[in-house]
This record gives sequence, C-alpha cells and structure tokens, in this order.
Amino acid sequence: MRVSEQMAQLARRFSNALQEVFGPEQAALIFREVREGDRPALQASFVLYEYWQIDFGYEDGIFGFEIPFRSSSAAVLLGPTRDWTLEDLDGLLREVDRRTRLRIPDKYLAAREADGLRA
Repeated sequence: MRVSEQMAQLARRFSNALQEVFGPEQAALIFREVREGDRPALQASFVLYEYWQIDFGYEDGIFGFEIPFRSSSAAVLLGPTRDWTLEDLDGLLREVDRRTRLRIPDKYLAAREADGLRA
C-alpha cells in the first residue's frame, strides 16, 4: 500500500521534531501504523533517555503520548487531546519531555549528566 504524501509528511515532521528536541536522548523510533482513508492515523514508538518507551498515537486530528506498562494500563503523558496542535510539535515534545522526566529517578538523570549525556 502506498502512503499518501500527507501522512508521509506527518511521519517525516514527527521524526525530524524528535531528533531536534531530543537529539541522542531519543532512540528506536518505529512507525507501527500509518492508515489512510476517512480516519487517517499514525502510531509510533520511541525510547527516551534509555529508560522509557513512549507511544504516540494520532487519529483524525486527536493525538496523545503514553508510557505503556507490561503489567498494567499505560501512564498517559499527554492526551488524547485537541488542546495542542501538531503545528507546535516542538513545544508539544518539550512538554512530553518535562512529563517524562518527572517519571525518571533524579539519580538516573544525574548519572547521565555526569557521563556527559544530555538529561
């Protein structure tokens, strides 16, 4: 199946914004679903700070971010919402970063900084 230019552009924008905001602190970006039609959708996963997997879901203008847990429901970081727009993707990702860092132990983040890694 060929992906429309609109959805391919959204996937590229998302990938570029992740790299710009997080740099090497983001890894393993995988697009799990790109769907066309009446309800276009995009689902992706990536890892932040070598600590949390973050899932991103976008469908028909509504999107959200969450940390999936293997043994229970996910921790919602942001959304599902229409309060933010994808036009401010950098600001949105900075807010996801702030909320993600609250769920990582300070000692872990401090050790990353001591090792010369951005945290």
